[in-house]
Amino acid sequence: MSNVFKLLMIIRHTKYTHEKWLNVICGIVILRYTANIFSFFINIGVLGIIISTILSIVVAVICIVIFTLIKSVITHRIEKKNLYKLKEDAPAEMIDMIEMDKSRIESKRLGRNMAIASALMMIIAYIAFWMLMANVYDGDNGILIGAALILIVSPFIISSSIMGKKKWALDKNYKEFFEKSVINKVLESVFDVKEFNRWKGFEKNIVDDLKIFPQFDHYRGEDYLSARYKETDFVQSDVYLSRDEERRRTDKKGNTRIEIVSVTVFRGRLVIVDYDAISDEPVYVHDKRIKNTRTIIETESGSFNDRFAIEAGSSLSAMRILKPQVLEGILTASNKLNCSMSMVFKDDKIYMAINSGDSFVSENYGGSIFEHEERIKKDVQIIIDLIDSIYLK
Repeated sequence: MSNVFKLLMIIRHTKYTHEKWLNVICGIVILRYTANIFSFFINIGVLGIIISTILSIVVAVICIVIFTLIKSVITHRIEKKNLYKLKEDAPAEMIDMIEMDKSRIESKRLGRNMAIASALMMIIAYIAFWMLMANVYDGDNGILIGAALILIVSPFIISSSIMGKKKWALDKNYKEFFEKSVINKVLESVFDVKEFNRWKGFEKNIVDDLKIFPQFDHYRGEDYLSARYKETDFVQSDVYLSRDEERRRTDKKGNTRIEIVSVTVFRGRLVIVDYDAISDEPVYVHDKRIKNTRTIIETESGSFNDRFAIEAGSSLSAMRILKPQVLEGILTASNKLNCSMSMVFKDDKIYMAINSGDSFVSENYGGSIFEHEERIKKDVQIIIDLIDSIYLK
């Protein structure tokens, strides 16, 4: 198992040594060509500087594309080799995950090949068009040129369609496996899961009524989870909030126009935990990093007052709930999460807004399936830490 662990560590790190060296070489090549271009055109004056800048940008883009493709090919081979080694020493329960990670790598390869095919098709079609225009076009044979171009690009279109269909099937199987064998497995190992729905979120009116979020115009929710941990029932969902803001843009001629830009104001999750509160009056605990609210009710904890602002009908109703051990629990949870967190105690529940900046689960292809499994375990640990730190009866 030690060999399996070592290979898993290799797979989890997406940055390989060859990637760093290729980045350095790419930078050197770009600088070398840029220096040559500027030295050749610099004597022309301002026009030479403009031409040199344009050509340098073109060279840089070409170099970056070429070196990115080289890195992708080498990384693909390394990942595949690591998976084959891993499979030799892996226990039986990991075989399916290894095979599925192979399909993830294959999907990335197909995506890369589709991008290459599209780029080659455009380049070849462009060259062929001008060659045909120079040697064939006489005003009457436009149809012939069009037919010739269609014949030239057809193989690229057909091959891209075949690769796209195969990639779609691989992605579909991977997502289904990821949800059933990774997400559900991690959740069920810790919680008594009642419902988990990737595409469901809280109703918007719940988020609106809480008054612990920044002002927003647009709301989206997903990754709804209803479960029980120890003796505590809870529900949670990812929350994405954005606000439309006006931005003034001034062009080179001095003309000013107003653009509406969508700005993210909250990206994290809302966790709702059953809580037998002593008081029925709502008590709000605002993290000043989420919602800058003036502190009206002070506690005896200076650390708590520096980070949070309390809003309640009276100091008495607030202190009935926010006893010293509860304040300590909130601070402990906030320190463990390492992100801003606001909450409200009302209707025998705690509503906790965690501005973690990420989603609860994601099958993004940027890492291996094992890497995503570890990340989901950490996200689950966030919920456990919250309940263990704050849930006090």
